[in-house]
Formats: sequence, C-alpha cells, structure tokens
Amino acid sequence: MLNIYGPGGIGGLIAGVLAHNGQKVAVVATERTADAINRNGIVIKSKRFGNFTAQVPALTSPARGSEILLCTKAYTLPSIEKSIRSARPKEVGALFNGFDHARAIHTLTEGESWSGSVYTISERTAPGVIEHTSQFLKVEMPDTAMDGEIARVLLNGGIDVFFRGTENQVLWRKLRNQCAMALLTGATGLPIGRAMERAPELTEAMCTELARIATMEKVPTRPAEIHAWLRRLAPDAHSSLSRDLRDGNRTEIHSLGTAVLEEAARLGVPAPAITAALSAIDDRLRGRK
Repeated sequence: MLNIYGPGGIGGLIAGVLAHNGQKVAVVATERTADAINRNGIVIKSKRFGNFTAQVPALTSPARGSEILLCTKAYTLPSIEKSIRSARPKEVGALFNGFDHARAIHTLTEGESWSGSVYTISERTAPGVIEHTSQFLKVEMPDTAMDGEIARVLLNGGIDVFFRGTENQVLWRKLRNQCAMALLTGATGLPIGRAMERAPELTEAMCTELARIATMEKVPTRPAEIHAWLRRLAPDAHSSLSRDLRDGNRTEIHSLGTAVLEEAARLGVPAPAITAALSAIDDRLRGRK
C-alpha cells in the first residue's frame, strides 16, 4: 500500500483524492495529526475536486514493505530518514521543493527511488483539513519512475501525472520559476505583483540569472519565460517562503535560495540578484529574532 509521508497541503490533498477515487493509501503523520485523521478522516475543500471527507488510515511510521511518497519539507528528511529505511520500502518518491535533496533520496531504499515536482496551491488549515484553492494538481516525475507502483496508483487515482525527462530536468523545470517567486516575495515581504513593481531591476536580473542556471542544468530557458510565468500569477499571491517568514515558521530558504546560489557558483554563473535577495531575506530573519 502507498504510504504518503506528511498529510499537509500537498500530501493530504493527494491522499484524500486517491482514497476518494478508490485507491488504497495510508498517511504517515505525527501522533496528533494521525489521531485527528483516524477520528475524522481527511477533509478536502477543493476548487478542482469538490468538497468531501476521505477515510484514510493514519500511521506514525511507514508500513514495512510499502511504497513511500514523501510530501514533507526537504529539511525534515534528517529526522525521518531512519523510519523510512527501517520500513524497507519497495519504492521511495519525493515531492520536495529544490534539487539538492535528490542524492539523499536514493540512499533510502534498495528499491526504486526518484524525486519529482508537484504543481498546485493547497494548504493545511488544521490537522486533516485541506483547502485546495487552485484548479490544478499536477505531478511531474522522471521517465525512470514511469513503470513504478507510485505512478500507477497516482494515475489510477485521478492525479494528473507527466513524465518529463531526467530527474534533474524535472526538478529544475519547477525550481527556475519557484525560486524567482520565493526570493522576490521573500525579499520584499510583498505579494508578487507589488514585489515586481517595487523591484523591476531585481526581477529582470533574477530572471536572467535563473535562466542561465536552468539552461546549464539542461532545461533550456529564456529570461522572458520566467518573467512571463511571474506575470501570470495572481498579483496578490505570496510564496510559501514569504508566508513562513511572516508567520515566524521555519523556512525553505536553503532549498529555494542558498542551494541555488551555491549551484550558480559551481557552474560559474554570476548571481548578484540572487545574492541581493538572499541578503534581504537574511535581514528579515534577523529582524524577527
């Protein structure tokens, strides 16, 4: 049975949709969240899938021999990797943000392993309660995961799944845009529309830098493509990084910023705009201490 580790905005939505569509799935959560889900199910409020409650068994550690789909934040991996290895999973997939976690995912099982990307707007508003505010839920996986059990369950459960090249290409296709969104909103503390208006030169420079990095990662990209993607976003949209900064939560600044800057240095790509945005975010982090 597929075990989804982390029933938050992404994992809870996927688990609920799969169960609602007749797939066998369980979630792995903290004791508090597992108790809530075992009592009340996963409550889905979705613009795409409608409103319903799915009965999904909730565990506090993954079942032995299961397939595991990781839907937590990448920074949680050190705290959960022991329980994953102990389960001896047949397959492990990760839908983390960023790219630098991929190597660690391949150490978690002797079976199949991969990292992919998920595209949606969804958040957990309470344990087991998910609000899905976009009309889409799309999972991109590397071609090597096409014949795996996780792909089969997702496809049979009504999830839009696409296989789009190598693992690195799948991760960078998302990250090139997500990094721009996260750093601009995180640096300014503004929604993306006002952030781009406030810092047009930073926006243009960042798009140029990220396009160069993505192209060198074998995802050919023009700066105008990233800029157009940002303009298509709702002007009042905030990134999860920006919300975490605002709310005093732990952030994904390493996955969405620092690791990208380090990769730029490795590739020999000057990145003063990314550096400036990270400096502004660091100032905000220092200011909340």
